[in-house]
Amino acid sequence: MANTWLARVMLAVALPLLITVPSVLAQDKVSGEAEILSEKVKWLVDRANITDLINRFAQSIDRHDASAYASLFTDDAVLELPFATISGRQNIASMKPVPAKNAGHHIASNYSISIDGATAVAQSYLQTTHVFDRQHPRSFEQAGGWYDYELRKTNNGWRFSKVKLSVVWESGDMMKETSAIPAS
Repeated sequence: MANTWLARVMLAVALPLLITVPSVLAQDKVSGEAEILSEKVKWLVDRANITDLINRFAQSIDRHDASAYASLFTDDAVLELPFATISGRQNIASMKPVPAKNAGHHIASNYSISIDGATAVAQSYLQTTHVFDRQHPRSFEQAGGWYDYELRKTNNGWRFSKVKLSVVWESGDMMKETSAIPAS
């Protein structure tokens, strides 16, 4: 009889625990999974924003939009080109513009992006076609290589703190002769 009474007491105490503990553990698991999912979504959004920044970089060059181009950089940014290194967004903004008669088509691809909190490094391949006179669009030259980027997340979103262009190949000499250089 005592064993039956003790069994009933143990069952009365243990039954709520048996029901509650798995429920709490399941909530912890769901909460942990939600946190992991939230981090993955944040990473995907940051990656998409960095990819968009790289695309706007190429578009601003092709559209001859110096203001849009400069807005993609931090105030203390460094732009490292094969023919010049320009420091500071103001100096980048004051680079000698590409002549209006020129046309360009910059294609970025093969994005590699590594994000660490509010900083990131990235690389994209580059293939570009330059037409030096829109009146003669069949006369063009091409180049290929890649850009290495260092980025910082700012109040205005991701911005370049450093951009380095590495040219691997070129199809002519006009590319070097007409390169944009700092205006000052």
